[in-house]
Amino acid sequence: MSTPFSRRYAFGMYAALGAYFSFVFHHLGLFLAQHVFPQTPQNFSVLNPRFSLYNNVFTLILTFVMVLLLFVLPKIREHILDSAEELTQISWSGFKETQKSTGTVIVFVIISSLFLFMLDFIIIKFVNSIIGISA
Repeated sequence: MSTPFSRRYAFGMYAALGAYFSFVFHHLGLFLAQHVFPQTPQNFSVLNPRFSLYNNVFTLILTFVMVLLLFVLPKIREHILDSAEELTQISWSGFKETQKSTGTVIVFVIISSLFLFMLDFIIIKFVNSIIGISA
């Protein structure tokens, strides 16, 4: 049973998928216009003054069809609704805990990058001494 809160998550998931499809189809149109179709002002090419309009309409139609298919197909729709329902059961960490975790990650990244820098420096010096390059 889906709650209004899980329906909000489901709507967010559909919106995210729509944004993803929009991005993919827009760049597909750009790729086709630049590399597949002949480069003349009459064709679907970047030389056509109305190319931007054509590509945006192409993107909008394909995105709408894909999101509509995701909404209509029962197995996919049920999976999205179930995933949204699971998202309502997550206990999100608080602001203080998130700050502490972020600080820990930043410190660990700095320490590990310094360690790897020193290790790389030592290995380079060792290899250069073996092959006789003085730097």
